[in-house]
Amino acid sequence: MVNQEQRACLAWDALLVAVNERRIYTYTELGRLIGVYHRKLGPVLGLIQEYCNSENLPPLTILVRNYKGGVGAGFYYYGVDSIEEGEKKVYGWNWLLHENPFEFARGGESSHSLVEKLLEYPENSSEVYVKVKSRGIAQLVFRRAVMKAYAGKCAFCKISWPGLLQASHIKPWVACSSKERIDVRNGILLCANHHLLYDTGILSVNNEYKISYLDPDEEMKPYSKMDRALTSSLHEKKMNLPEDKYHWPMVEYLDYR
Repeated sequence: MVNQEQRACLAWDALLVAVNERRIYTYTELGRLIGVYHRKLGPVLGLIQEYCNSENLPPLTILVRNYKGGVGAGFYYYGVDSIEEGEKKVYGWNWLLHENPFEFARGGESSHSLVEKLLEYPENSSEVYVKVKSRGIAQLVFRRAVMKAYAGKCAFCKISWPGLLQASHIKPWVACSSKERIDVRNGILLCANHHLLYDTGILSVNNEYKISYLDPDEEMKPYSKMDRALTSSLHEKKMNLPEDKYHWPMVEYLDYR
């Protein structure tokens, strides 16, 4: 199986050379540098593009152009109105302060294999965190692990649309040790609505895995049917837990919360 993240690691290195030399690569040139046929660079550049967008970094992949000098059909970046503006941002950024986010894959590792390690040995999550280093990649691996543990369903309402599901930390990221940040037992898979309600304390989970709502008697406001479905109807109900008890939220995390 092709390891696109390993290719992205090599492409990232090559693109930083382009930054230092103030140059542009064609797809053919970049493909030769990393040993990939130029028509198969889309997924590789897509990983880098997605990472730069998620971390609010300049659009590094704008330095790769087709034979006409234009960006590829798959290029997108929020906050850049022209190629010239994108180039200026990329060339002006201090990339030395930002480690290669795909470094973990240089030797053949992949995010999917890291997810399997997190699920098989949650207590060794610090070893995985040391490998990924980048916060963005760490959060991606954590989300995939929590998604898999909860079988792709919200722990409160069981909605299963992937685009609506988010991996919520029980003990917040800023308060976590490196081990705790990607420990699958420190995560609950929630839809966007329930994630916000949980993070703001409107909904909570006790150490018996029961959901609590701060206004169970509905005294705060008139409740619509949807309001009730999202909040008060869940009060005192047990959350939907992973099939594997090994992945259930740890009581120490729930107590901290």
